[in-house]
Amino acid sequence: MRRVLTPAAFVDQVLVPWRTPPVPPPGLVRPGADYLPSSQLMSPAIARRFRGLAWDLIVRSTSQAGVRRRALAAVEALLARVDGEAAPGRRMREMADAEIVEMYCALVRAITGVADPYAAVKRAYTAQALAQLPAIAAVVESVATPAGRWRAAMSLGILGNAMDFADPLKRAELETGGFDMASELRRARTLRYARGLDARDAFLAALRRAPRGEVLFLADNAGEIVFDLPLIRLWLAAGRPVTLVGKSVPCYNDVTADDLRALLRDRRVWRYLSGTGDKLIPGTGLAVLAGGTRTIGLDLRRATPPLVRAWRRAAIVYAKGQGMVQTLRYAALTRDVFHAVQVKDPAYFHEGARLHPGAALFLHTKSS
Repeated sequence: MRRVLTPAAFVDQVLVPWRTPPVPPPGLVRPGADYLPSSQLMSPAIARRFRGLAWDLIVRSTSQAGVRRRALAAVEALLARVDGEAAPGRRMREMADAEIVEMYCALVRAITGVADPYAAVKRAYTAQALAQLPAIAAVVESVATPAGRWRAAMSLGILGNAMDFADPLKRAELETGGFDMASELRRARTLRYARGLDARDAFLAALRRAPRGEVLFLADNAGEIVFDLPLIRLWLAAGRPVTLVGKSVPCYNDVTADDLRALLRDRRVWRYLSGTGDKLIPGTGLAVLAGGTRTIGLDLRRATPPLVRAWRRAAIVYAKGQGMVQTLRYAALTRDVFHAVQVKDPAYFHEGARLHPGAALFLHTKSS
């Protein structure tokens, strides 16, 4: 007769790989510097918020009441350890909250057998955005000056960053009112940035210093990536190689490397990016890789060898979304990173300024 594990025992079994904390590969973080994949450590308040986020994953994964109960019991057994050890020797309050996201996502996958709970949402938002691709492209094409086109393309990406289901308030807003793409497009040319947190001039200067330098683009959400296509097209038109980085394992509605490859197979996308109608083929300057991350943002401790090589090689690293701010902005990095982001939770931003949800930021993280 098969022994049924208690929720706590099941958690221990699934989390065996987390007993030894990973470390970033050499060359990503300043030697000797600590690195945690978030600007926030775990706390009881965050644990309470994570219960709701995990429940949403569970509900999207299965309609079976018994499976839902087992998955929720496992997640609650994990989160109950907030004042103890998440895994042997690893106190939860000394761990980044993004690590706990990685853990409870793994628990939900193990019980439900569903790898991508947000797959339907991702398909719907991608389809909706692709239907607007001509209008998205027109925003940039209608700008007279080269610098203005770059700025419009960056603003488009930040507006698209609102399509984020990893934040409870933003998810509720999207589920209630959806995302009015036509309305957002009208804001692209007049988008206002938070005072003192608009480093677009520094970005344009970096482009001028390396006129054909490679770009490493750290993608964020499904649907949003379509709003990033005008910026990617500008890079390609300038003769810059571009490498798109997606998640290795799905996390909320973030794009995976497989999602990115599927997007680039869409006729509308490759016709737009090529600028000529010719199909994109290997060697034309656009590549996709999986970064190794299984949680929000980019966890440098999980970086794959191809990502490490691209990180070292790139002239520009361009990071989208709040998760990238959480995992990269406040770390001792070996290179500069530019962040294009719409604020969801101001608690994750340590910029010396009062921010509100929805604020547009373009940040320049300088190497240590």
